[in-house]
Amino acid sequence: MVISNRIVVLAITLRLMAEFASANAQVPPNEAWRNIETEHFSVTFPSQLEPLARDAAAKAEGAFELLNVRFLGYAGTRIELLVTDHTDSSNGYATPIPYNTIVVYVRPPMEGNLSHFDDWMDLLITHELSHILQFDRTRSLGSLMRRVFGSAWPGWPAFPGLSSPIWVKEGLATYYESVKGSGRLNGTYFDMVLRTGILEDGFQSLDQVSGFSPNWPTGSRSYIYGAAFIGYLREQYGEEKIGEFVNAMAGQWLPVQLLHNSVAKKVFGTSFSEAWSDWQRGLSLGYRNMADSLMAMAPLTKGDPITSEGYFTVNPRISPDGESLAFVRSDGRSDVQLRISDPQGISQRKLLRLSDLSDIAWFPDGTLLASRMEFQDTYRLRSGLIKVDMNGNESWISKGSRIHQPTVSPNGKHIIAVQDGQGTNRLVRVDAASGTVQPLTSFEPLEHWAFPAWSPDGRWLAVSRWQPGGFYDLVVMDTTGSVVHEITKDRAVDRSPSWSPDGRWIIWSSDRNGISNIYATGVDLNSGKTFKIMQITNTLGGLEYPSVSPNGEWIYFSGYHREGWKIGRISFDPDSWFEPFPRASRFSRKALSEGEIGDVDAESTSYRAVRTIRPRYWYPIYEPAENRKPPGSSTPVKILGPGFGISTGGSDLVGRHAYGFGASVRNTGQTDLATSYRYSGFANPVFTLGASQNYRGFGFFQTDQNEKINEPLRPLLERERRLDVSSTFLRRHTRNRSTATLSAVYIWEALELADVHLNDVQTAAENRMIELGALLQYSTARSFAFSMGVESGFSSLLRIRSSRQLSTVNTQAGTIGADRSFDDFFARVSMARSIPGPGFSNHVASVKLSFGAAQGPGADSQHFTVGGTPGNALLLGNVEVIPGRRFLYPIRGYFEGTRSGRYAWAGSAEYRVPLMNVDRGLGLFPSHLDRVSGSIFLDGGNAWGIAVDEADIGRGKTLLASGVEIQSSVSLFFTNPLLLRAGYAFQLDEQRERSFYLRLGTIF
Repeated sequence: MVISNRIVVLAITLRLMAEFASANAQVPPNEAWRNIETEHFSVTFPSQLEPLARDAAAKAEGAFELLNVRFLGYAGTRIELLVTDHTDSSNGYATPIPYNTIVVYVRPPMEGNLSHFDDWMDLLITHELSHILQFDRTRSLGSLMRRVFGSAWPGWPAFPGLSSPIWVKEGLATYYESVKGSGRLNGTYFDMVLRTGILEDGFQSLDQVSGFSPNWPTGSRSYIYGAAFIGYLREQYGEEKIGEFVNAMAGQWLPVQLLHNSVAKKVFGTSFSEAWSDWQRGLSLGYRNMADSLMAMAPLTKGDPITSEGYFTVNPRISPDGESLAFVRSDGRSDVQLRISDPQGISQRKLLRLSDLSDIAWFPDGTLLASRMEFQDTYRLRSGLIKVDMNGNESWISKGSRIHQPTVSPNGKHIIAVQDGQGTNRLVRVDAASGTVQPLTSFEPLEHWAFPAWSPDGRWLAVSRWQPGGFYDLVVMDTTGSVVHEITKDRAVDRSPSWSPDGRWIIWSSDRNGISNIYATGVDLNSGKTFKIMQITNTLGGLEYPSVSPNGEWIYFSGYHREGWKIGRISFDPDSWFEPFPRASRFSRKALSEGEIGDVDAESTSYRAVRTIRPRYWYPIYEPAENRKPPGSSTPVKILGPGFGISTGGSDLVGRHAYGFGASVRNTGQTDLATSYRYSGFANPVFTLGASQNYRGFGFFQTDQNEKINEPLRPLLERERRLDVSSTFLRRHTRNRSTATLSAVYIWEALELADVHLNDVQTAAENRMIELGALLQYSTARSFAFSMGVESGFSSLLRIRSSRQLSTVNTQAGTIGADRSFDDFFARVSMARSIPGPGFSNHVASVKLSFGAAQGPGADSQHFTVGGTPGNALLLGNVEVIPGRRFLYPIRGYFEGTRSGRYAWAGSAEYRVPLMNVDRGLGLFPSHLDRVSGSIFLDGGNAWGIAVDEADIGRGKTLLASGVEIQSSVSLFFTNPLLLRAGYAFQLDEQRERSFYLRLGTIF
């Protein structure tokens, strides 16, 4: 089938815009954005965040001074720094495409493995700036490519840093974020993962870390192993060698994906593969010696296992009556959920679907309190408190309030929780009945709070507090928000406090000795003052989230193992507690970043989209000649010459404006072009305007005169011009999403008659049409970390179109062949259900049904076509490396267009099972196979209703095909994984034809 250049051009444009979308598409484009400029950065921010933005600008210039020397100098343009607070998460991104851009989320991370920071903004910007300085670096060949094509080629040779394994990219950035003394490499979480991997025989190999996999430690794998390995290289060979390696990779004339070991050999004197083995041997010796030392100091803690699942099983809490255990689980196979079991972990069941690893609390009446994220609008994602009873009935207490980490008063009337805002947070009191929120502390930029816990008598709160210098400590405060006692004061992470039922003890987790253990201190009930700190546990892994059962018999906790976090328990026995081990030396180092609020001498101006919207790339376009055989001839004749042209596009920083343009000129004189523009400045709806012109061969012009004088047939060309306008309304929720698109298209078609030399073109016929349409979509479909496609939920789509020919004379209106007006609709529904079973993921049963109908004189024999095996195309530039198409009515095993007509349907049923969890590659060779699943399917469909001389031809026998598929998640050349489908289909009809196929992407 001929694919018009318009489609190719727009596909290229959308792909480039999608690559940039990771940095800008999800920020609210209708925000009141402003801008300040420094020597090396242009900082864009919402107007209400100007103090934070000025601090970010100062931190960015400081990070630039720190890193620029290490990366041997930056010669690029001013870096875009986008500061945002539209989501209650802590993250950041960096991309060199289409221009160097850093995006930072200002919320400080008080949970998870990012908590060891001296200054969140400083650490985050340093990490992301490291990416930019690595990705932007190139030399002769790459510089030439970028001078010619701009940022068109995301990878070697233009951006060789993007073609490194993920552990190199994230390892370098995580290493450099830690050079000031804080950061993840100086914390204890990375050390815990590596130590447990060694001691429990789960240490990852170089080929595993070079690929992408949901296997534990999930997405953190590249950060943990990469940063620690680069830290090892620094210790062995010196820090200057790290910068030399980056510079050497940037100057390679051959694909860098194949050269990491050889370049490492030249720079470090050893290959990465050899160094990795040496590093692992050194870790093994060191960690086993550490284990012997710890066992000599105190007996290892042997808790009772409560859950067997790994991944994330956290926040255990026993109900007030002691009969139920609540905890939060994320296993990569299902939704994040709040689960209930008995205190021994038996009879587990899902109680509430969550959005993240929420902290939870019990009300005295046996209902539960959790936090969950929800969209406030199309772009802003906020947390809030939600209540759920034992039957799963849920109700919001404070939806969208940015509140999380709750603790409930002993009488159940009030809640103390953490509220995010202004790049920091505060403690608030929430009325449990009305949801009314009152501040307990204020938003202070240099003070953050976490994990409040109410004492059983209601007089005191134990809470974690962060202060400048990386002091993440435990304090006791009264219920008015006044701190009455500091329990700890060091650079260790002290968090997740819990009270004993009698209120005489506070227990919490701390990594003060280099390993996260559980500690306790006695409490004076009258003053809130605490006594001597005691160590409760001695573990080789890590223990977090402790809580004491209401009967005072057990301490529940989450313990770290090679598979992730599991819940266990130990006896609550103060007589067995002991003097704390010595504090780890890493926490004695002085912070190099004191967490001061920075500022810059720069004027704040209104955001101007024109500053970043200009084109930064272009692609060459080549469109091959089109040849056809005239009637009665076996010799093809050229009817369209080859075309040459360019495509380009752009988007402004916050995504208000986006556009694409492409044009090619054929040597026979025809011009194909396409342009599109999208405006998102209203946030919702989004408006799109497009225009295009496209030529294709239509056939040959034949008359009796041609036959009499033996004149060659003259080619007929079809020229189509289109003007499209549409508006799309989007409704987003964490559980479902829906869109509604209204569109109008003006179409101008013409048949052009060329002479035998393809010039002297004359217009033979013209036709003008207008088409109105509506597209409605709704989906609850979702997949999980280990999924090989959609696993659960429902999706639906309805498209309605009405097309009217404007150039038809009254006498021809409604005449088949003269009037091309039509009305049609197309609908598709699909459902998937996960079924627990053996293997790395759930089994999945899926069904999909598509159907449509058309009427009117223009609903011809080819209105709907049935057949074809769907898949996604893989583009390299504008070259389709692996072909792929999506069909309205696919049937695997049949060619597209096997049936056609005015009515059509197609359906598919599939059962998918996990087969192998491989997660292996070939050393540093750029290939990695992660997971393999298999499926059996049954497809069917039909089309009928062909209008000929006002009589309909009836439907033929239904097309049916069955077959099997193997789906593989593979990564090639260190790119994001592809889902590769290899299938065998056989037709269930008299022909019994069989076919093999290879496609990309899912069918559901």
